[in-house]
Amino acid sequence: MKKPTFWMMALGFPLMIAVLYGIMFWSQNTTIQASKNLEKQEFSLEVTDDSKLVKPELLAAIKAKTAKSKESGIDDVKNNKVDAYVYFPKDLSKQKVEVYGKDVGLFQNGKYSAVAQSLLSQSVASDVNPAQVAILRDKVQLSSTTYLDGKEHGGINEMIVPGMFLAGFVHSHQYFWQSNAH
Repeated sequence: MKKPTFWMMALGFPLMIAVLYGIMFWSQNTTIQASKNLEKQEFSLEVTDDSKLVKPELLAAIKAKTAKSKESGIDDVKNNKVDAYVYFPKDLSKQKVEVYGKDVGLFQNGKYSAVAQSLLSQSVASDVNPAQVAILRDKVQLSSTTYLDGKEHGGINEMIVPGMFLAGFVHSHQYFWQSNAH
């Protein structure tokens, strides 16, 4: 315990895990913020909605125009008449929504798909009540209680502290034998 390598190993590993979790948390928040910013960016858009799910008021709110056909929408993007074109097929469960856009860089091209997804989500969400929206978006909060021999049992929660103790014991025991072998 007097050797500095013992303390470096004992404290270094948890510190490294904490740093990795911090980086993952920061990265996730940055990605979420970037996707929200992409949806807010304005660009010219044409849409063909064969699904009849997208609300016309939403299209008007983002100043999207209706394309005469799928081919004309794609041609308008190719000829730089509009920045993006979205085709919503008749059966969304069997066909993909097709998004065509002007290349604005690797990290900015996702804005077209984000707007298409947002148009669909907001259109459908307006037709269902808030409880159904929560279910569809997997936002339902669940509470789970388990019983063992008629008493409330913590399940996995009761294994966390003993598991951490066991992992720490094995790690320190292994390190002890390695440090004494030298």
